Amino acid sequence: MGSKPMFTDVVLNFNKNVSNKTICTNTLTKESIKTLQYVIQHNYVMEFTIDRIPSWIRIGTTASDKAQIYSHISFSINTINGTITDINATDSEPVDLIENKEITFTLSATFHTVNEKRLQRIRNEKITKTSVHLYSLFNTSILSMLLILLVALISNKISTKELVSMKNFEGFEFESLNDRGWKAVRGDVFRPAVKMQLLTILCGSGVQIFVFVLIYSLIMWQTKSSMPFLLTFFIITSPLCGLLSVSSAQAFGIHKWIRISIGSVSIVPIAAICICLPVWLLSILNKTTFGPSIMQIIIFLIAMIIFFMPLSSLGGALAVKRKMFMDNKCEVKLVPRKIPKQPWYLKAPWLGFFPLIVCGIPSTIEFHYILLSLWGPHVFYPFELLAISITLISINACCSTIISVYLLLQSENHHWQWQSFIYPASAGIATFIYSIFYYICNTSVNCIFQACCYFGFAIFISICISLLCGGIGFTSSNIFVHSMYNNIKFD
Repeated sequence: MGSKPMFTDVVLNFNKNVSNKTICTNTLTKESIKTLQYVIQHNYVMEFTIDRIPSWIRIGTTASDKAQIYSHISFSINTINGTITDINATDSEPVDLIENKEITFTLSATFHTVNEKRLQRIRNEKITKTSVHLYSLFNTSILSMLLILLVALISNKISTKELVSMKNFEGFEFESLNDRGWKAVRGDVFRPAVKMQLLTILCGSGVQIFVFVLIYSLIMWQTKSSMPFLLTFFIITSPLCGLLSVSSAQAFGIHKWIRISIGSVSIVPIAAICICLPVWLLSILNKTTFGPSIMQIIIFLIAMIIFFMPLSSLGGALAVKRKMFMDNKCEVKLVPRKIPKQPWYLKAPWLGFFPLIVCGIPSTIEFHYILLSLWGPHVFYPFELLAISITLISINACCSTIISVYLLLQSENHHWQWQSFIYPASAGIATFIYSIFYYICNTSVNCIFQACCYFGFAIFISICISLLCGGIGFTSSNIFVHSMYNNIKFD
């Protein structure tokens, strides 16, 4: 009784019918009869998963106020072009529950050729449970709208307060007013942070991941995923990666655009290769075909050198030509301003909990359904929901980071660059922690190779979520800060 799937020793050969094959033989005891009576009276069912398609049967029935258990299962399996599209399970041959009675459980399987495609069958039968998924997306959308409203109120407050101050104060009073709150750090707000070049590289890669996943989920939900399509989408988004990373670097006086554009587009491929190589070596040692092949790794590496890097450099060259974020009206002072002491709730570490919560919860929920599709019995077909989820997560990362950065600047702390990336990027850590919980409670992994595959995938997805949320958070905060300081008049 539970939801944890277990592997059976039953083997069915494709397109080979089976009749009355013995599964096992069991002798009923007093304790087992009591348990079976309970589950039969409460209408428990068993779920069988064959080729990742589930089917359900009743455990037993009640006849003349006596519980009976079914001893035979019949599977009717529909196929098309060598692929299973549908499985129907039927229970039969009820047996009375008598102590010390030996029951032999059997099964039969018949294969039929049909014309209905597998994906269409999945959509027609709705074997994937999406109601909770839809409810979670609805809650996330409500949260996103509230965050957008809060950011709009902050922007309106800044504009209104500035207009009122310009009308009511003149001369020395106006100048003294500017030395409070976020206006007091105007001489340090555009000061380059430590390792600023690395920060811009990470942010460019994160925005590319967002666009890549959005395009993939909108286009690929109607067709079968394959490596050529993945490479094509990554190639298409490579110029955007170089454009945003170099533009962000130029805003803080960093002009090594070739290094930045190449580094930003190489993070995800290098991370994927570093994870796939150990898995490939373990697959050779375990003599299994599961996992990436060395040819796929080589093709991905060649594509990175031939396509990803040149196209990203092209986007970086375009950013140098357009000179985005180069019109800063606030000059950087020679001596950094000392950060005043603030209450604990306005300190940098505590301000990061808000983006962590609003980004970590929806990303963890979406990751749960991805894990169910890869390591559980469910099929993940609603890629359109993935597009909606990624969009909402990005909106949450954008708005929550802007709010945290505004509070940080309002407390006269000008170290906002790395914070705007780390705050939302912490959602990836929450996702990885959940993957550990899922591994312990919901999987039946029984060897080192499977564990390495699972955690390799979990680490890669967590890195991508961190880069996506962090890149969106820094880019939106960068635009917000530039807009806020460049549209305000200073004496």
